[in-house]
Amino acid sequence: MTKENSENTAGGFGEDYADDANALFILGTRYSTGRDVQHDLVAAHKWFNLAAMMGHEEARINRADLAREMSTADVAEAQRQARAWLWSRAQNKTPEPAASRPVTQIGEAARQSEPAAVKTWEVRKSVCA
Repeated sequence: MTKENSENTAGGFGEDYADDANALFILGTRYSTGRDVQHDLVAAHKWFNLAAMMGHEEARINRADLAREMSTADVAEAQRQARAWLWSRAQNKTPEPAASRPVTQIGEAARQSEPAAVKTWEVRKSVCA
């Protein structure tokens, strides 16, 4: 997948329909077939993965089929891009004012804004200590 394809789509169609599993599935289908976009299995896997995470069963099946055709490195890249896309969406959401949320939700929001890599490091550090 070219970085240009990933960035253009994530900032365009994918972002506009980010909460619609079927729209993300359609993106995966387009990239897997090369319809209206450059054929790109890494991009297809990324969009199928995101749709599957939202419960789209056909996306889950297509993601598994694609993974069998792809190298381990390409699957890892697709997963990295999906995580990056999710992370960028989480960063771009406008949080509601703290005064309007109960204290327990404020603490949860603070924990969720921490990158997953930091959480993983803390878990590993505590296990190894």
